[in-house]
Amino acid sequence: MAQEIELKFIVEKDSVDALRQHLHTLSGEHHAPVQLLNIYYETPDNWLRRHDMGLRIRGASGRYEMTMKIAGRVVGGLHQRPEYNIDISKPELELERFPAEGLAGWRAAFHAGGTGAAAVQHRFLAREMAW
Repeated sequence: MAQEIELKFIVEKDSVDALRQHLHTLSGEHHAPVQLLNIYYETPDNWLRRHDMGLRIRGASGRYEMTMKIAGRVVGGLHQRPEYNIDISKPELELERFPAEGLAGWRAAFHAGGTGAAAVQHRFLAREMAW
């Protein structure tokens, strides 16, 4: 399990290009932009959202990762939440590969509520640039 930590900012639309230019002047390791494929999933009754969880597959350059994010906390714009990341060979869910440790409660509640893995549906697809 990994701990995701994000600091989120709101940037005015007319400042985005200037911010990008400024970020590229900073020292550090820079990479060329990459097209990311993001597939987000949910159940018909929004079970994951109601439990502050998220499920997605992200891919780039023929590599894919399935991610389950679970409830975390937000303090002063700093978002922290545990997440489980599993490398997969193609953009298809393999829910059984998530470890029982830490997710046992999710599995039991998910199946007991009649939701089950079969109810997980593709909700939307997003393509974005990572830079």
